[in-house]
Amino acid sequence: MRILVTGGQGQLAWALGKILKGALLLPRQELDISDMEALENALEKHRPEIVINTAALTDVDRCEDEPERAFMVNGIAPGWLGELAHRFGFILIQISTDYVFGGEKGEPYTEEDCPSPISVYGNSKLVGENLIKASMDSFYIIRTSGLYGPRRKNFVKLLLERVRKGEKPVVVKDRFSSPTYTLELARQIKVIIEKSPPFGIYHAVNHGSPSWYDFARKVLEYSGLSPDAVQPVSSEDFPQRARRPAFSALKNERLKELGLDVMSDWAGALRSFIEEYKP
Repeated sequence: MRILVTGGQGQLAWALGKILKGALLLPRQELDISDMEALENALEKHRPEIVINTAALTDVDRCEDEPERAFMVNGIAPGWLGELAHRFGFILIQISTDYVFGGEKGEPYTEEDCPSPISVYGNSKLVGENLIKASMDSFYIIRTSGLYGPRRKNFVKLLLERVRKGEKPVVVKDRFSSPTYTLELARQIKVIIEKSPPFGIYHAVNHGSPSWYDFARKVLEYSGLSPDAVQPVSSEDFPQRARRPAFSALKNERLKELGLDVMSDWAGALRSFIEEYKP
């Protein structure tokens, strides 16, 4: 099966390359998804059966400063991929985010919950979802959360770097999410490709909803460092450029109903990452 992965230098793309043997990973230097002509040329050249779009502007604060760029990369470009799917006949797998939700629910969001983003990033990703849904039927929109893995910068690696330098980082104690290991998400995507469930929106995260502070303590514990090296702080005392949802954890309800959920709980996934890659 011919699989093309956009955003080929990202951490999820790297994991997909490990799990989906033979997949073609195209970095931004080779394929800028915000260039319609480049998209058409790449699709004409490679004729993929499946396109997995991992390309995105994911710096939440940068999106506030560069909204036009955010909406182009996260919104309009995925819509173009949806339109081009008709011409080239591929299935589109779009990676989306928990930040399409506002965090008011207070418990994990399912695929049936109505999005209500509170940031430019969340809004731009929701535009991408909606444009895909409006332009095609053969798509999987996979919402995930808090990705970390062996490649690129992420919360786990940056936290460990800072603590090993002798710093004592502050981490918010009142925001809850579903941190997800990229290799597990890649395995879940492989299952979706192989089993071909009904098209639509799916949530795919490691199970559970820790606070970022509790997650940080586990990172240090599993790495043989003192969990007390991180200091809890409330979100009110830790202002950031973009608003973040207080509770954006997701629930893999559709995958579970179909018997296709292969994701671990968040603590088990984190331990596997730490033990295997020793970041």
